[in-house]
Amino acid sequence: MFWQAIFVVILCLYCAFTDLKTGKIYNYATYSGVLLGVTLNCLSGWSGLRVSLMGSLGAFLLYAILYKLKGIAAGDVKLMAAIGAVKGFSFVLFSSFYILCFASLIGLFVLAWKGRLIP
Repeated sequence: MFWQAIFVVILCLYCAFTDLKTGKIYNYATYSGVLLGVTLNCLSGWSGLRVSLMGSLGAFLLYAILYKLKGIAAGDVKLMAAIGAVKGFSFVLFSSFYILCFASLIGLFVLAWKGRLIP
């Protein structure tokens, strides 16, 4: 749905701004994202509620593994849970692939910038 895409873009832009500015992704943004995603998906019935809850829980569990491995911070986990609540777990899986590719490119760029890419 169109509202989902708009909401996810606004949420991600806001969280990226606050993360770059303060180094934090605020709980009120992520928790309200989960709440709004579950609430609005409930409008399409029980299937919407199931997709929303499973998306949020699946995203939380998937990214909690990365948090335990110290790859990301807790705010990132909660942000992905909010995105999962809005768009569902299949969206989280597909977007995770692109996130991994983009993060890898950034890592290579940083290594090259610091002169540590080629020993």
